[in-house]
Amino acid sequence: MIKLIAFLLLALFATYMESIITFAKLGKIRVIPISNQLPS
Repeated sequence: MIKLIAFLLLALFATYMESIITFAKLGKIRVIPISNQLPS
């Protein structure tokens, strides 16, 4: 039971960190494509 809880916590933590990294990348990358698409 303890192993299951630990596994779930690790899975949630990994998903949480991945989502933060993804949002951070989107926040930084989102500005570049828009500025590149505006002139064209």
